[in-house]
Amino acid sequence: MSTDSLSRIEISRLEGRASSIRLRQNQFHRLQDALTSSEGAIKEALSESHGYGEDESGLEYALALSELRTHYLCLDLKRSVELSHSLEDLSATTGVGIVYLIPAKQNPFYSVISVLTSALAAGNCVVVETDDRANIPYDSANAAVSRPWGNAVAIVERSADINTAAKTIATARLAFRGHSAYAPDLILVNEFVANDFLRCLKQALAAPKGLLPRPATQVRESKSDNINQTLRELEKSQDGRVLFTGDHGSIVEIADRTKASAGYKITAPVFVVYRTTSLDDAVDISNNISGPTEASYLFADTSEAIYLSKFTDSRISFVNQIPAELLVGPLAPGHPSVPPSLSPRYPADLFRSPRPRLSRTTALTKALQRATLLGTSDPIKKWYRSSTGLSLPAIGQKEENSGDFFGFAFAVFGVGFMSLAAGGALMVWRSRK
Repeated sequence: MSTDSLSRIEISRLEGRASSIRLRQNQFHRLQDALTSSEGAIKEALSESHGYGEDESGLEYALALSELRTHYLCLDLKRSVELSHSLEDLSATTGVGIVYLIPAKQNPFYSVISVLTSALAAGNCVVVETDDRANIPYDSANAAVSRPWGNAVAIVERSADINTAAKTIATARLAFRGHSAYAPDLILVNEFVANDFLRCLKQALAAPKGLLPRPATQVRESKSDNINQTLRELEKSQDGRVLFTGDHGSIVEIADRTKASAGYKITAPVFVVYRTTSLDDAVDISNNISGPTEASYLFADTSEAIYLSKFTDSRISFVNQIPAELLVGPLAPGHPSVPPSLSPRYPADLFRSPRPRLSRTTALTKALQRATLLGTSDPIKKWYRSSTGLSLPAIGQKEENSGDFFGFAFAVFGVGFMSLAAGGALMVWRSRK
């Protein structure tokens, strides 16, 4: 981008043009008109450049427009005017100014539209970098960055619907030639149902449905993607054993527990399976992967799914499903206070900075003002007594449930001892009689 273009964007930021909701609404309409009028060309380009099937390119296009609409509907002119004239607004925010967008390589069309519309809805000017060689330095404290890679884990327990779990996992891993960022990289299957799961998975690979199959010629050509390379690496570094290979994908089983938790990232239609012995075993292996997993897919009944979701170290968990929204686009950006979401992938809050306004005077401030006015510390002392003299509210726990553990144990032991003593005395009395 030329220096003159960047200068004009900087001038727009200084003038606060993007803060106008009417301007943003008009920009959204112009963008939607441009995308809808070029729908055929966009989907054709996605298929040709990435080898996607018709359903896959249609899904990416539709999700991009869905995010555009979601962000547009968040623009509320009336509410914005009310808040702008309010003296008190602890949740007030403002746009960060200029957002420099470097698209992810995975689903770049969706990646651009999702971030562009989010940043625009937040009231920012946006610069889109289309040069793959760009290496723009950034302040990591102010960056909303999707990790280039991260692991997703599927856990299949004995209580799961095995056939449904296998089909769901197969669809996720096969979509977009196995490149979906959120497709499960490791499948942890309870050993009691592992054989049934593998049988169902092979059947799903033999005749895939849903987003697939792509044309047969594309399927055969996709064998040259990186399937063979992935299989060789799994056999060499992970001690993997190839159980099945076909036109649509391959299945590899890992027997070494330490290798299973190595966090190997899969970018091909390859399914990596490890047999677990229990719920805790699955949790331990998943948590041994460095850092929290990007997503965990839990196939189990309600009680087991709740247990797994509580103890697996994952940024987000899904029960008996792999949402189709996750199959498109990059990983959700890591943020300490903004949780990952299905849609929008990039919430507008990521591109706004807090600017709270407070008008109400606190009790301490009033006491200090009065003390200053009267020239005495009595108001401060009064506030001090009122603050330190307050006791905490009662817990509300029933007394019978709050007994001392050792006291309860002693009481039980004492009752048992007295019973034995009484029984012994009765036996002695009877023998003497």
